Amino acid sequence: MRRTRWSCCAALVLRVAAPEAAEDLAPDDFALGLPLTHDAARPYAAVTLPPLVYRTATSPTLTDLRVFDADGSVVRHALVLPPARAAQGASPEPGEAHRLPMFPVHATPPRGGATARIEIAADGSLVASSAGPPDIPSEVTAYVLDAAALRAGRARLTLAAAPSADSVVPYAVDGSDDLVTWTPLVARARLVRLAHAGRVIVRDHVDVDIGQMRYLRLRWLAPAQAPRLEGVVARVLPPAAEKPLEVLELAAGVAGTGALLFDAGGHFALRELALEAVPNQLFAGRLEVAEGEDGPWRVLGQGTWFAFDVAGETVRTPPLVHAAARVRYVRFVASDGSRFVAGEPLPTLRFAYRAHELRVLASGRAPYLVAFGSSAVARAAAPPPLPAPPVTGAAGAIGGNSDAAALIGAGALGAPRTLGGTARLAPVPEPLPWRRMALWGVLVAGVAGIGVLVWRLLRELERDAGGGVADDETGGRGRDTDRADDRARRP
Repeated sequence: MRRTRWSCCAALVLRVAAPEAAEDLAPDDFALGLPLTHDAARPYAAVTLPPLVYRTATSPTLTDLRVFDADGSVVRHALVLPPARAAQGASPEPGEAHRLPMFPVHATPPRGGATARIEIAADGSLVASSAGPPDIPSEVTAYVLDAAALRAGRARLTLAAAPSADSVVPYAVDGSDDLVTWTPLVARARLVRLAHAGRVIVRDHVDVDIGQMRYLRLRWLAPAQAPRLEGVVARVLPPAAEKPLEVLELAAGVAGTGALLFDAGGHFALRELALEAVPNQLFAGRLEVAEGEDGPWRVLGQGTWFAFDVAGETVRTPPLVHAAARVRYVRFVASDGSRFVAGEPLPTLRFAYRAHELRVLASGRAPYLVAFGSSAVARAAAPPPLPAPPVTGAAGAIGGNSDAAALIGAGALGAPRTLGGTARLAPVPEPLPWRRMALWGVLVAGVAGIGVLVWRLLRELERDAGGGVADDETGGRGRDTDRADDRARRP
């Protein structure tokens, strides 16, 4: 009975102390919202986040952002940060075509025939050699291509295959610098040749980001179905267009006699900084960045910043290029004795950053609402991640283009709306550790229960021990008296 009572008490304590189930989020749980319209013909919608989102969000990583449909349900979404600008280098002109040297790789080694070898010459080109009598051809599983003529970048590989019946043959493309270690470049593509009603559909090319790879390997994923490859022509593609940087012009605040402080108002993915001095001014010093106003501060660079009017034009110091994931505050500390006084002309800061692209899976009922800014939601569990658009499988659906970008439609954001207001931005107190408190409560209650049991046991032992001593001291007289009393009460 006691055990049952203690078990019920412990269960009750755990039940009361357990945190309440998280309620479904609603737009009013956020400070502001932006209506989102999109191209209904595409399964994904994409839009660039404006500075308002960064400056309203309470989380540096934008975890307090959700997308709602017209019914108030959360729509799956993802934040994608475009890659930084690639280093500029020598590359072939776009449109230039090269027939790549090609070397087949057979499934089985020769038996008693020629020994085929692919060797790297002194200039890095590939050379095929053989020794012995000609070997009986075996199944070709791959082709090694010498891509030295491309010298890096992006290219479209066109496969010239021998005429064959209708077929869809999957293949992959790998890259290497030494013919030993291979890096996947295209996980899966298809060589398609289909004929029907006098029409022929052929898809014989794939776009590859070669990067700095010197050698390519075209690998059949179904060698038994693969046709005989007669050649590969690579046509150079223009560099992938980088999304333009977003720019903020920040006013300076005096942070000391020789220091300036700039506040971006939110955490941005920094790319470039430039101190825009007033014409005919010059300062020498260092630029520092931090996520918080109190630091820690990290030095990005040191130099001389100037602005001179020359022949009717203003010549300025080039911007400082530096990539940082999250920056809000920038500080300039003069090292040449320059002094800054509030009220006098002060330099501004050109803060260039990479804005996140918000991708939304167009599910649920439109229109959509992008809600952001909530101290409480920033601590909640993040929604399930949205997978990237598939690379293949959309060829027949969207104009014969299997690129993942063809699945993404452009979106547009409307005027901001007040949802829950600024009250949602107020810091919320740290949640009580209910589960830990409950476990400690059960532990303390258990120890207290054990202590009570021990105390009762000791009292019973003392009572029993006291009764035995009284009998011994009376020598049994107490028992004789009891018998006499019994006889007196009899009739």
